[in-house]
Amino acid sequence: MLEGEKPEKDRRIKIRPRAIPKETESSGEEGQGEESRWENVQKKLLRQSGTKFPARNAKAAASEPAERPTEPKEQDSAPKDAAKESQEIPDAGLDVADSGAPQRESRHRSRSGAHISLRHLLFRIFRYRAPVLLLGTFALVLVVLSTRYAYRFGVEEGKRLTREAYTKERTTVPPEFLAAIDAALIKLRDGDAEKALPELLKLEEERPDVASLSYLVGLAALQAGDLPTSDKKLSETIAKRERVSDALALQAVLTDFRSKDPGFQLMTSPLISQEALLRQAILADSANPFPYIELSALARARGKRDEAIALLRSGQLRLTPIDSHTVVDASLAMLELENVPDDRLAKAAIDLPAGPGKLFARAYAALRLGDNALAAELLKQGREQTHWRIFLYLMNDPAIRKYSDRPEIAEFFL
Repeated sequence: MLEGEKPEKDRRIKIRPRAIPKETESSGEEGQGEESRWENVQKKLLRQSGTKFPARNAKAAASEPAERPTEPKEQDSAPKDAAKESQEIPDAGLDVADSGAPQRESRHRSRSGAHISLRHLLFRIFRYRAPVLLLGTFALVLVVLSTRYAYRFGVEEGKRLTREAYTKERTTVPPEFLAAIDAALIKLRDGDAEKALPELLKLEEERPDVASLSYLVGLAALQAGDLPTSDKKLSETIAKRERVSDALALQAVLTDFRSKDPGFQLMTSPLISQEALLRQAILADSANPFPYIELSALARARGKRDEAIALLRSGQLRLTPIDSHTVVDASLAMLELENVPDDRLAKAAIDLPAGPGKLFARAYAALRLGDNALAAELLKQGREQTHWRIFLYLMNDPAIRKYSDRPEIAEFFL
């Protein structure tokens, strides 16, 4: 180096070993402390079970050299040792202390602490598993019992509400109201359903507590062609549990009417819907013969002849042995003739409406006028045109029975 020149600046950096941060050391100490606490727990458990506690980190202890006692060093020796260990490297802005060894050690210790915490948590869970299981079992039993009793309570409450809804007080219906019902039914029987329907609707509005009025309104609406009103009233009849079987049978007929309406759509075939309703009607009242008869007609429509015969026989067994229409017509005609004077009796008997009941009424008129031969001829025709049970029932009518001692008609009382 020439005189007068300044010495070049030494651009080499002396690097000293970097001390481990205090945070890393403290985290290591915490990990060691937590590890030692876990070891104490394990030792306690092993002592209770009589098992010898294994050596801690046996493999690590064998691989590491034995620690030597450290000798106290002077304060001035640290800078010298650091100077000796320093290296000259180019100015790259790196430091030896930036190596990953301390970070890896800290990461290893933190991971070990997390593992120990998880094991400690599992130990606590297994330690208190008996109370937890008992508490869970008790909660499960409580839920089952509460659900069971809640279901029973709901069923009983539903039954109580149903009884209250359909339990009606016995009310007195005046004769005038019953006469109004009869007048509407006469119009319905004569085929004038358009006039009978508003009268029945008015009567139902006045006295909704009278049983079967909703059914009669539904029947009149069906005959009048008012299908929505008929469907509504029949549904109300079923809800009130009044003539349920008859209402279901009428709903089957209503389904047949609706199937012919192009604007009405059914989810299933009309025949299937009608059959389902008629079978429900049989379940509602197994003594009702009319659902069997209607089911027989459906079976015939499907070509099931044997099933139709079986259904008709079932319906026949449930029919009244005596034809109620013939009996009522004949008895009513004889009662009306009883109030007619003798001079007008013959003409009144001839003017009776046609039917099997007319023969018996005319026979009564002939017996009353003393024409026993004519009475015998009329009774013979009545026996041929009616069922033998109907004939025996009508021969025991009080109007004819009082003439049983006459020899011309004695054979009919045998």
